[in-house]
Amino acid sequence: MQRCCEKLRYSRTLNNHTHRNLADMKGYKTLVLFSLLAILLGLTSCFETFGEVTFPEGETNGYKPIYANSEDLSIVFEATRPVDNAGKIYLYGDLILLNERFKGLHLIDNQDPSNPQNLGFLRISGATDMAVRNQVLYVNQYEDLLAVDVSDINNIRLIAREEKVLAIDGGNQVPPVSGFYFECVDLSKGTVIGWEMATINNPKCFY
Repeated sequence: MQRCCEKLRYSRTLNNHTHRNLADMKGYKTLVLFSLLAILLGLTSCFETFGEVTFPEGETNGYKPIYANSEDLSIVFEATRPVDNAGKIYLYGDLILLNERFKGLHLIDNQDPSNPQNLGFLRISGATDMAVRNQVLYVNQYEDLLAVDVSDINNIRLIAREEKVLAIDGGNQVPPVSGFYFECVDLSKGTVIGWEMATINNPKCFY
């Protein structure tokens, strides 16, 4: 009889502990669920705030695209000039091409390496890279790829232009600095060669 009572008391104690543990577990699960819900709501709120852009009406400060004119896109062989901001160097036979970053190429006669002769300057705005094959110079002009006949230094001429084939990650279609309103690019106005901070009216683009 005593053993039965002891077993009964043990069983009740065990049941009480079990009920308390289950209640604690339920409370813990509820706390976890509420915590996860709060985190998710917080993340959603963050994403919504980050994604919202309110465009102002009227005038405001922002970026404005600079479009190339016919002179900016012209290719002209000019007199020699000092090297100011040297870029890449390319050797083709006895001809050295030295890039003046974003301005053009110095053409240098290297038949006598001990006494190279500067032949002149090929003005190609936006140029940063080049290669020559079969007397055809391939060079970028901003986002365009040009093919230029250099078989006769005194008669350099453009053979072909492929527009915007070198554009990467939007290229010049967005300002150089993020976090600003800007005047949307109008492709009918030509190639964008840069950006300037200015007063713009009713902007519809943001980067």
